[in-house]
Amino acid sequence: MILVLFTLLPLLLGVALEYTVCRLTMRETGRGWRLLRLLRLLPPLGLLGITWAIGAGRWRLWQSQQVSPLTQIILFPGVPALFALLGMALGWRIFRRRWSPRIVEEE
Repeated sequence: MILVLFTLLPLLLGVALEYTVCRLTMRETGRGWRLLRLLRLLPPLGLLGITWAIGAGRWRLWQSQQVSPLTQIILFPGVPALFALLGMALGWRIFRRRWSPRIVEEE
């Protein structure tokens, strides 16, 4: 159960979020297409911000105790964030594979 919570769930959420954002911002013509392309950066930057906030909060909490915070920070915000970033990269790759133009060679 812990394996699912710390690895598979963030991975699947990252894939779904990145694919959805890339699919919704797919339009590249007309007004505002550059803004739509910049919106693709929102999920990874948001994830890094949330990870940093959780890590900073836990660091302050553990500085008052005698427990080493480094291992706890790597375990809780670090591992799920890593798998979520991997999921976002995988979601982007799935999007590019699905929606990129194909070259078909005729015989």
